[in-house]
Amino acid sequence: MPSRGQVWHEELVPAIAPSAIPHSRSYVVPMSMTTNQIANAVDDYVAAARRAHRGGLHGVEIKCDQGKLVHQFLSGKYNFREDEFGGIDVLLRSRFLEDLLTRIRVEMPTLLLGVRLPIITADHDAPEPQDLGTAEVQRLAVRLEELGLIDYVSFSFATNSSALGYLVGHPDERTKTSRYYAAVRVIRASLKLPVIVAGGIRAVADASALVDAGTADFVGMTRAHIADPDLVNKVVANKQDSIIPCIGCNIACVGNTWYGHPVRCTMNPKTGRESIQITTRSLKGRKRLAIIGGGPAGLQAALAAGHRGIDTTIFERTASVGGGLLLASELPGRSRFKEGVEFFKAAIARESHIDLRLMSPATDIPDLLASFSAVIVAVGSVPAVPQQFRHSPICITDIEVLRTSVPWTGRSVIVVDSERRRDALGIAEHLSREGATVEVVTPFDAVGLGLDPVTLVSRLGQLSRLGVNLRTWTEVSRVDGNTVQTYNQITGEYSARDDVSSVIFVCNGHPVHVSSTASVKESLTVVTVGDAVWPRGLEAATAEGHDVGSKILEQK
Repeated sequence: MPSRGQVWHEELVPAIAPSAIPHSRSYVVPMSMTTNQIANAVDDYVAAARRAHRGGLHGVEIKCDQGKLVHQFLSGKYNFREDEFGGIDVLLRSRFLEDLLTRIRVEMPTLLLGVRLPIITADHDAPEPQDLGTAEVQRLAVRLEELGLIDYVSFSFATNSSALGYLVGHPDERTKTSRYYAAVRVIRASLKLPVIVAGGIRAVADASALVDAGTADFVGMTRAHIADPDLVNKVVANKQDSIIPCIGCNIACVGNTWYGHPVRCTMNPKTGRESIQITTRSLKGRKRLAIIGGGPAGLQAALAAGHRGIDTTIFERTASVGGGLLLASELPGRSRFKEGVEFFKAAIARESHIDLRLMSPATDIPDLLASFSAVIVAVGSVPAVPQQFRHSPICITDIEVLRTSVPWTGRSVIVVDSERRRDALGIAEHLSREGATVEVVTPFDAVGLGLDPVTLVSRLGQLSRLGVNLRTWTEVSRVDGNTVQTYNQITGEYSARDDVSSVIFVCNGHPVHVSSTASVKESLTVVTVGDAVWPRGLEAATAEGHDVGSKILEQK
């Protein structure tokens, strides 16, 4: 259905809304809609429902949440109208919604019709907030049911109109959602219609628990289905162990959407790339493949090749697969990354054509490579300190922070945020929680550029509470002992501190060079993938690993 998104505008497209009230995320002051514009909007909703009906869909759901147009009409925060579409009570402000529902119900009586309502506050008994209170939502749901306008009610959390609301509506692992589910249970008790709930439900076990607890009759699982579109089919077939998990990273789904890129998934390289047809041919018993590196790119390559029947050996230099995914799980709020690593371990164990060899550095296996038909180099990259600072023992990388057990209590640290695909703010939070006094500097106009909006809001909230200082347009210009000089690109001024214990550079890495592939026989196919080509992030690494594993040796 047309959502008439949060208040925004572009050139030649004016922003309109129930009242001239901006949203926190954009702060565009819209024009108050005329009655003709309201009527046209109702027509648009009905026309969209008509297209869905003619297209063979069984039903439609009207979005009344996330700060979009219907939500704006319902909200006492955004609707100050004094005509028939406004009022001091939510049941007065529901005229717009009731009009469009009535039109759809009359024209298409067999069409299943539902509404998605927001739970803005999790406290049912608290004074009503400025937006929509739980009691208001409850009264509205009951009214729509009594009028016979809907067949079910769906609930989501908070609103995209604010930064914190966006985080709550797309919860990460630290967002407490139990109180929102409790509010849904209260509303459900007053309804006879089926209830759906959505918001941070990543696993089948979580969905089952909500239904069993009486929270809802159905659950919505968006990011879980982005990770594995076959989730339901696998449950029906009793193959839950093979479900690709959503690790809650929000990088390629929410993040890509926010930055205007196609929806993808860091755990499932096929998601959002369904139009890319990779025709694979079984090569069972005929070819042998060596993969150097057990990070995300190498693991995806191994699974794709093993599925084709290629006898594949993974050489991983450490005691576990996972690479950067496993290392990133040490950051605050990223523990679910370990679920991704465990999925890869289990998937490899199930695949009879894959042999995993841990503690096998690439430099130790040059003679072995001659027995393989092809080699995939997936060794990733190594972090880099800018060359002018490599003389200083206090200048280190974020990887060194996570791989060592240095006591940080009482230390004064500067974190340099200069790479959009790495989580500098996560490193800053980690160090702060370890007892360090942390300052983040970035040469950009904002910290955390490149982070998805969920992680960014979560990180900034935590850093604010921890008292971490943030400086933009600032770069480290000189390091001498414990004295660090910084340069402000806006003012042209220099400043210095003489109490710095460490400068943590969160920069791009450089590809790892594997010398053992240099002397292999000329007939051996060698392909480099992922960050071993050039660091481009988790999404690119997994997709490239999968694609190469699906096609390698095809022409041999």
